[in-house]
Formats: sequence, C-alpha cells, structure tokens
Amino acid sequence: MLNALIMQLAAGAQPKDQDGNLITSIVPIIIDPHATNDALTKSTSLLHLYKSIRQTIYRDNESTEGFFGTKIETLHDINRDNNNIADQFYFQLNNVTNNTFSNFIQENNITDASTLHFINTLYSRQEKGTNMNIGFEGSPNIGSVALSEFSKSHDFEAFRNVYQEGDKLFFIGSIFGGTGAAGLPLFISKIRDLAHRQNNDNHNIDCAHAPIGALIVMPYFSITYNNDSSINQEDWLPKVRSALDYYDQHLNNKINDIYYLADPQMTTPFFNDAGQNSQSGNRAHLVEFVGANAFFHFIQSNNVTTNGNDIVTATQTKYYRYDLNNANLTVTFNEFPQQTNDTLQRHLMAFHILRNFMISLPQLLDRPFACKYAPKIEGNILSQDIKNFWNKYDDWLNQMKNHGVNAHNLDLFAECQHGNYTDLFNGVDTKQGIIFKKTKKTVDNSVIIRKLNEVAEQHNQYANQYSRWFNIAFKAINEVIEENYNLGNNQNR
Repeated sequence: MLNALIMQLAAGAQPKDQDGNLITSIVPIIIDPHATNDALTKSTSLLHLYKSIRQTIYRDNESTEGFFGTKIETLHDINRDNNNIADQFYFQLNNVTNNTFSNFIQENNITDASTLHFINTLYSRQEKGTNMNIGFEGSPNIGSVALSEFSKSHDFEAFRNVYQEGDKLFFIGSIFGGTGAAGLPLFISKIRDLAHRQNNDNHNIDCAHAPIGALIVMPYFSITYNNDSSINQEDWLPKVRSALDYYDQHLNNKINDIYYLADPQMTTPFFNDAGQNSQSGNRAHLVEFVGANAFFHFIQSNNVTTNGNDIVTATQTKYYRYDLNNANLTVTFNEFPQQTNDTLQRHLMAFHILRNFMISLPQLLDRPFACKYAPKIEGNILSQDIKNFWNKYDDWLNQMKNHGVNAHNLDLFAECQHGNYTDLFNGVDTKQGIIFKKTKKTVDNSVIIRKLNEVAEQHNQYANQYSRWFNIAFKAINEVIEENYNLGNNQNR
C-alpha cells in the first residue's frame, strides 16, 4: 500500500485538506517487528529514495505542486533534538523484535500455577515459541499483547510530542493476519486513551482528538500451501469475521472514516512464507493502488472528532467501500470511478510520459529548453537516484499487471513506441485533429519538445538543473495532456 502511495505522490498527485490547501508534509510510520521483511526493506528504501530525489529538486521547501512535490519526513526530521529517534520510517520495538513471545510475557518468572494454566489455555506451545522478530505468524492474539510495547517506545513519545492540532492520522492494516489485525485496534485505542493520562498536556489532548482514518484490508491474494508454515489461507475469512465483529463493538466509534477493501478474485498464489525467509513473494496489486487513493480521500474529509463522556469518539463514523465500473479483470483507466481518475489520472499519465521521455533526454540537450536558459540541463540530469527510481517504478507496474488470468490485473499503459505517446494510455484516446476531424491527434517527442521550449521561455528562475527540469517538465507535459487527450470521457461514473 505504501509503495503505491509513494508512486502516486511522485507522479504529482496532491493530498489537500478540506479547504483545498496542500498539506505541509506527510510522516509515514511502519510498525512491523519483522525488520528483515523484504516488503518492509523495499518500502523504506523507496521512501528514502523519494526523499533524496525531492531534496535534490526542492531542497527543504514544504509541499509544492509538481513531480515529487509532496514532502515526506521521518520522525527524526521533526525531532532533531531527540537523540533517541533514528532517521528511519519504522518504529523500533526492541523488546518485541528480539524476543520469543514466551520471553516477552516472562513466562519463566511466573510461579503461580493458576496463572500458568490460564496462559496455556490462551496460547499453544507453538504460539508461545513464536520468534517475534519474524512477526506474529498470522496470530493476532499474540500481536495484541506484544504490540502493547508500542505505547512505551521512544518513537511513540516523539510522535505524541510533535503532534499539532489539525494533523490527521491514517492507519493501514490487513486483518487476515497477525500484525495488522492486532495493531489497528491497539494503536488507535492508545491514541484515543491519551485523553485520560494523568497530568495531561496539550500534546496528549490534541493527539487524542486527532481525526483518524483507517484502511481495513481484507484478503486480496492467494498463497501456496506450505506444510511448514503456520499460515493457512483457509483461516483468513474466519479471522476477518472475528476482527470485524470486534471492531464493530470496540473500535469503530473511535475512527472518523473507515475504508473497507478486498478482492475475491484469486491471484496466482504467492509463496507461503510465515516469516522465516524474507517474505519476498508478495507482489504489488491493484488493491494496494486503490487503497493508496483512500489516503487522498481521507485528507480531504471534514468529518471531525469530539470528546465523549468516557472515550474520545468520532462525531459520526463514515464507512466507505470501493467498486470498479465493471467486471473486467484487466483494469484500465476506464474501470476506475470518476473520483479516482480526478485524483490520479492526469498525474499518472504525465509521470509515465516523463519516464519514457527521459530515455531520450540525454540526446536532446542541444534544444532550447535544455541549453538556452541557465542553469543548463546536462547529461547528469539522469542521476543514479532517478535511474533507481525508474527501475522500481517499472517493476511496480509490471507486478500489478501479472497476477494470472483469474485475477484483477492493473494495466494502465501500453508499450511506448519510439517516443510516440498517442496510444500509450489504455482506456484514453487522443482528441480529434482540428483539420482532419476523423483523425486522432498524434503525441510524440516532437510535441513534448515544442511545449518544453514554450514553457522554458516563460519560466526560467530555478536554483539548479534538477529544479528547472522537473518544474518545466511538469508544466509542459500537463499542458500536452490537457490539449491532446480526452480526459473524463471514458464512461466513468
């Protein structure tokens, strides 16, 4: 889910508040005791890469319009005086990560026979022996206890201390495993409970009353059977029903906006890895792409929070689900509802043109947009960071469109033919020509170059070549899309 959000932000999709103002920055925080999880390391690597590219383009400026325009920060960035906070995007839960569950609850120190009997009733020997540095192996009953460490951590105190009135909190978690199902109710309840701390300060009170959104993810892929794994796909639906019932009774009234997301269409099975390996079998999916869009929707929400008699409650919890326009398994821009395309379509199209145009950019540095104005755009504009980002972007797109014939496959872009973008976007046509009405407009590198030259002449005050290139490219490519493509005419509701 996080990777999809990073890609959408890189494309220039803009999170705005209910009044239409750009948010200052976002602070992603990953909570997962499985520090070597392949998905976690890839997400944190992508976050740092995005952050590095954005710093090169915009320096320390707050969020702005453009590719990579949204500022992403770590807790360390906004807590530079706190030496206990690492410059990373995940909470440190040392007592969890380096422990078995049995050691975490200090089972060996319990001498009371009735207490031991009660523990043995709640947890099997296998569950007590769970090595939590690989997660909770699909057991939310373990995670709900172990993750209580969250509220005692330096990272949580840093988060609480920097919270400012008006900040919004958005939680994402799957509820058919262990960490997400256990973490969602625990984290949200701990935040709401800040209102009842003794000797409370304004940070606690403000944070307790934060607008909270939650994306609740239900099964959307299948896994192989693995006799050595504690994770069984047949257990997922009972876990989901149990979690939803619990949330309905104890959690939902603490959340302002709840987004439900699932996909019953079965993917080609992912490799079943309970955590002993790197969990590298997980692949990007349409559900994650759509789930990231819920973040933009929540940021614009004006559903406020009030203080109840006993707990902090949402004034009226609102519930959302997501539907595609039709039953097609191959998903293009046509299958998205209009609200999704309003948020993402133009930005994704522009970003994909940028990605393909930059392949030719080193051969075009003698054109006016590159050399006529200072600072000049030079060959090293394709920095190693940008090359790495394009590789990750290509891989992300490729994963989402290859989940098998019975699954939803997100396929937004056709292959780019020699710098020709006319038929690049699945489900989107170019406009008719002005003279030859029955002929579609052609969009190729020559159209992009011409528009880049126009924009460069109008805008030429930039600090460095990266700032100059990404700013004029954003303006030029968006104008090309506006002038040449039919947006919003693809049968969306």
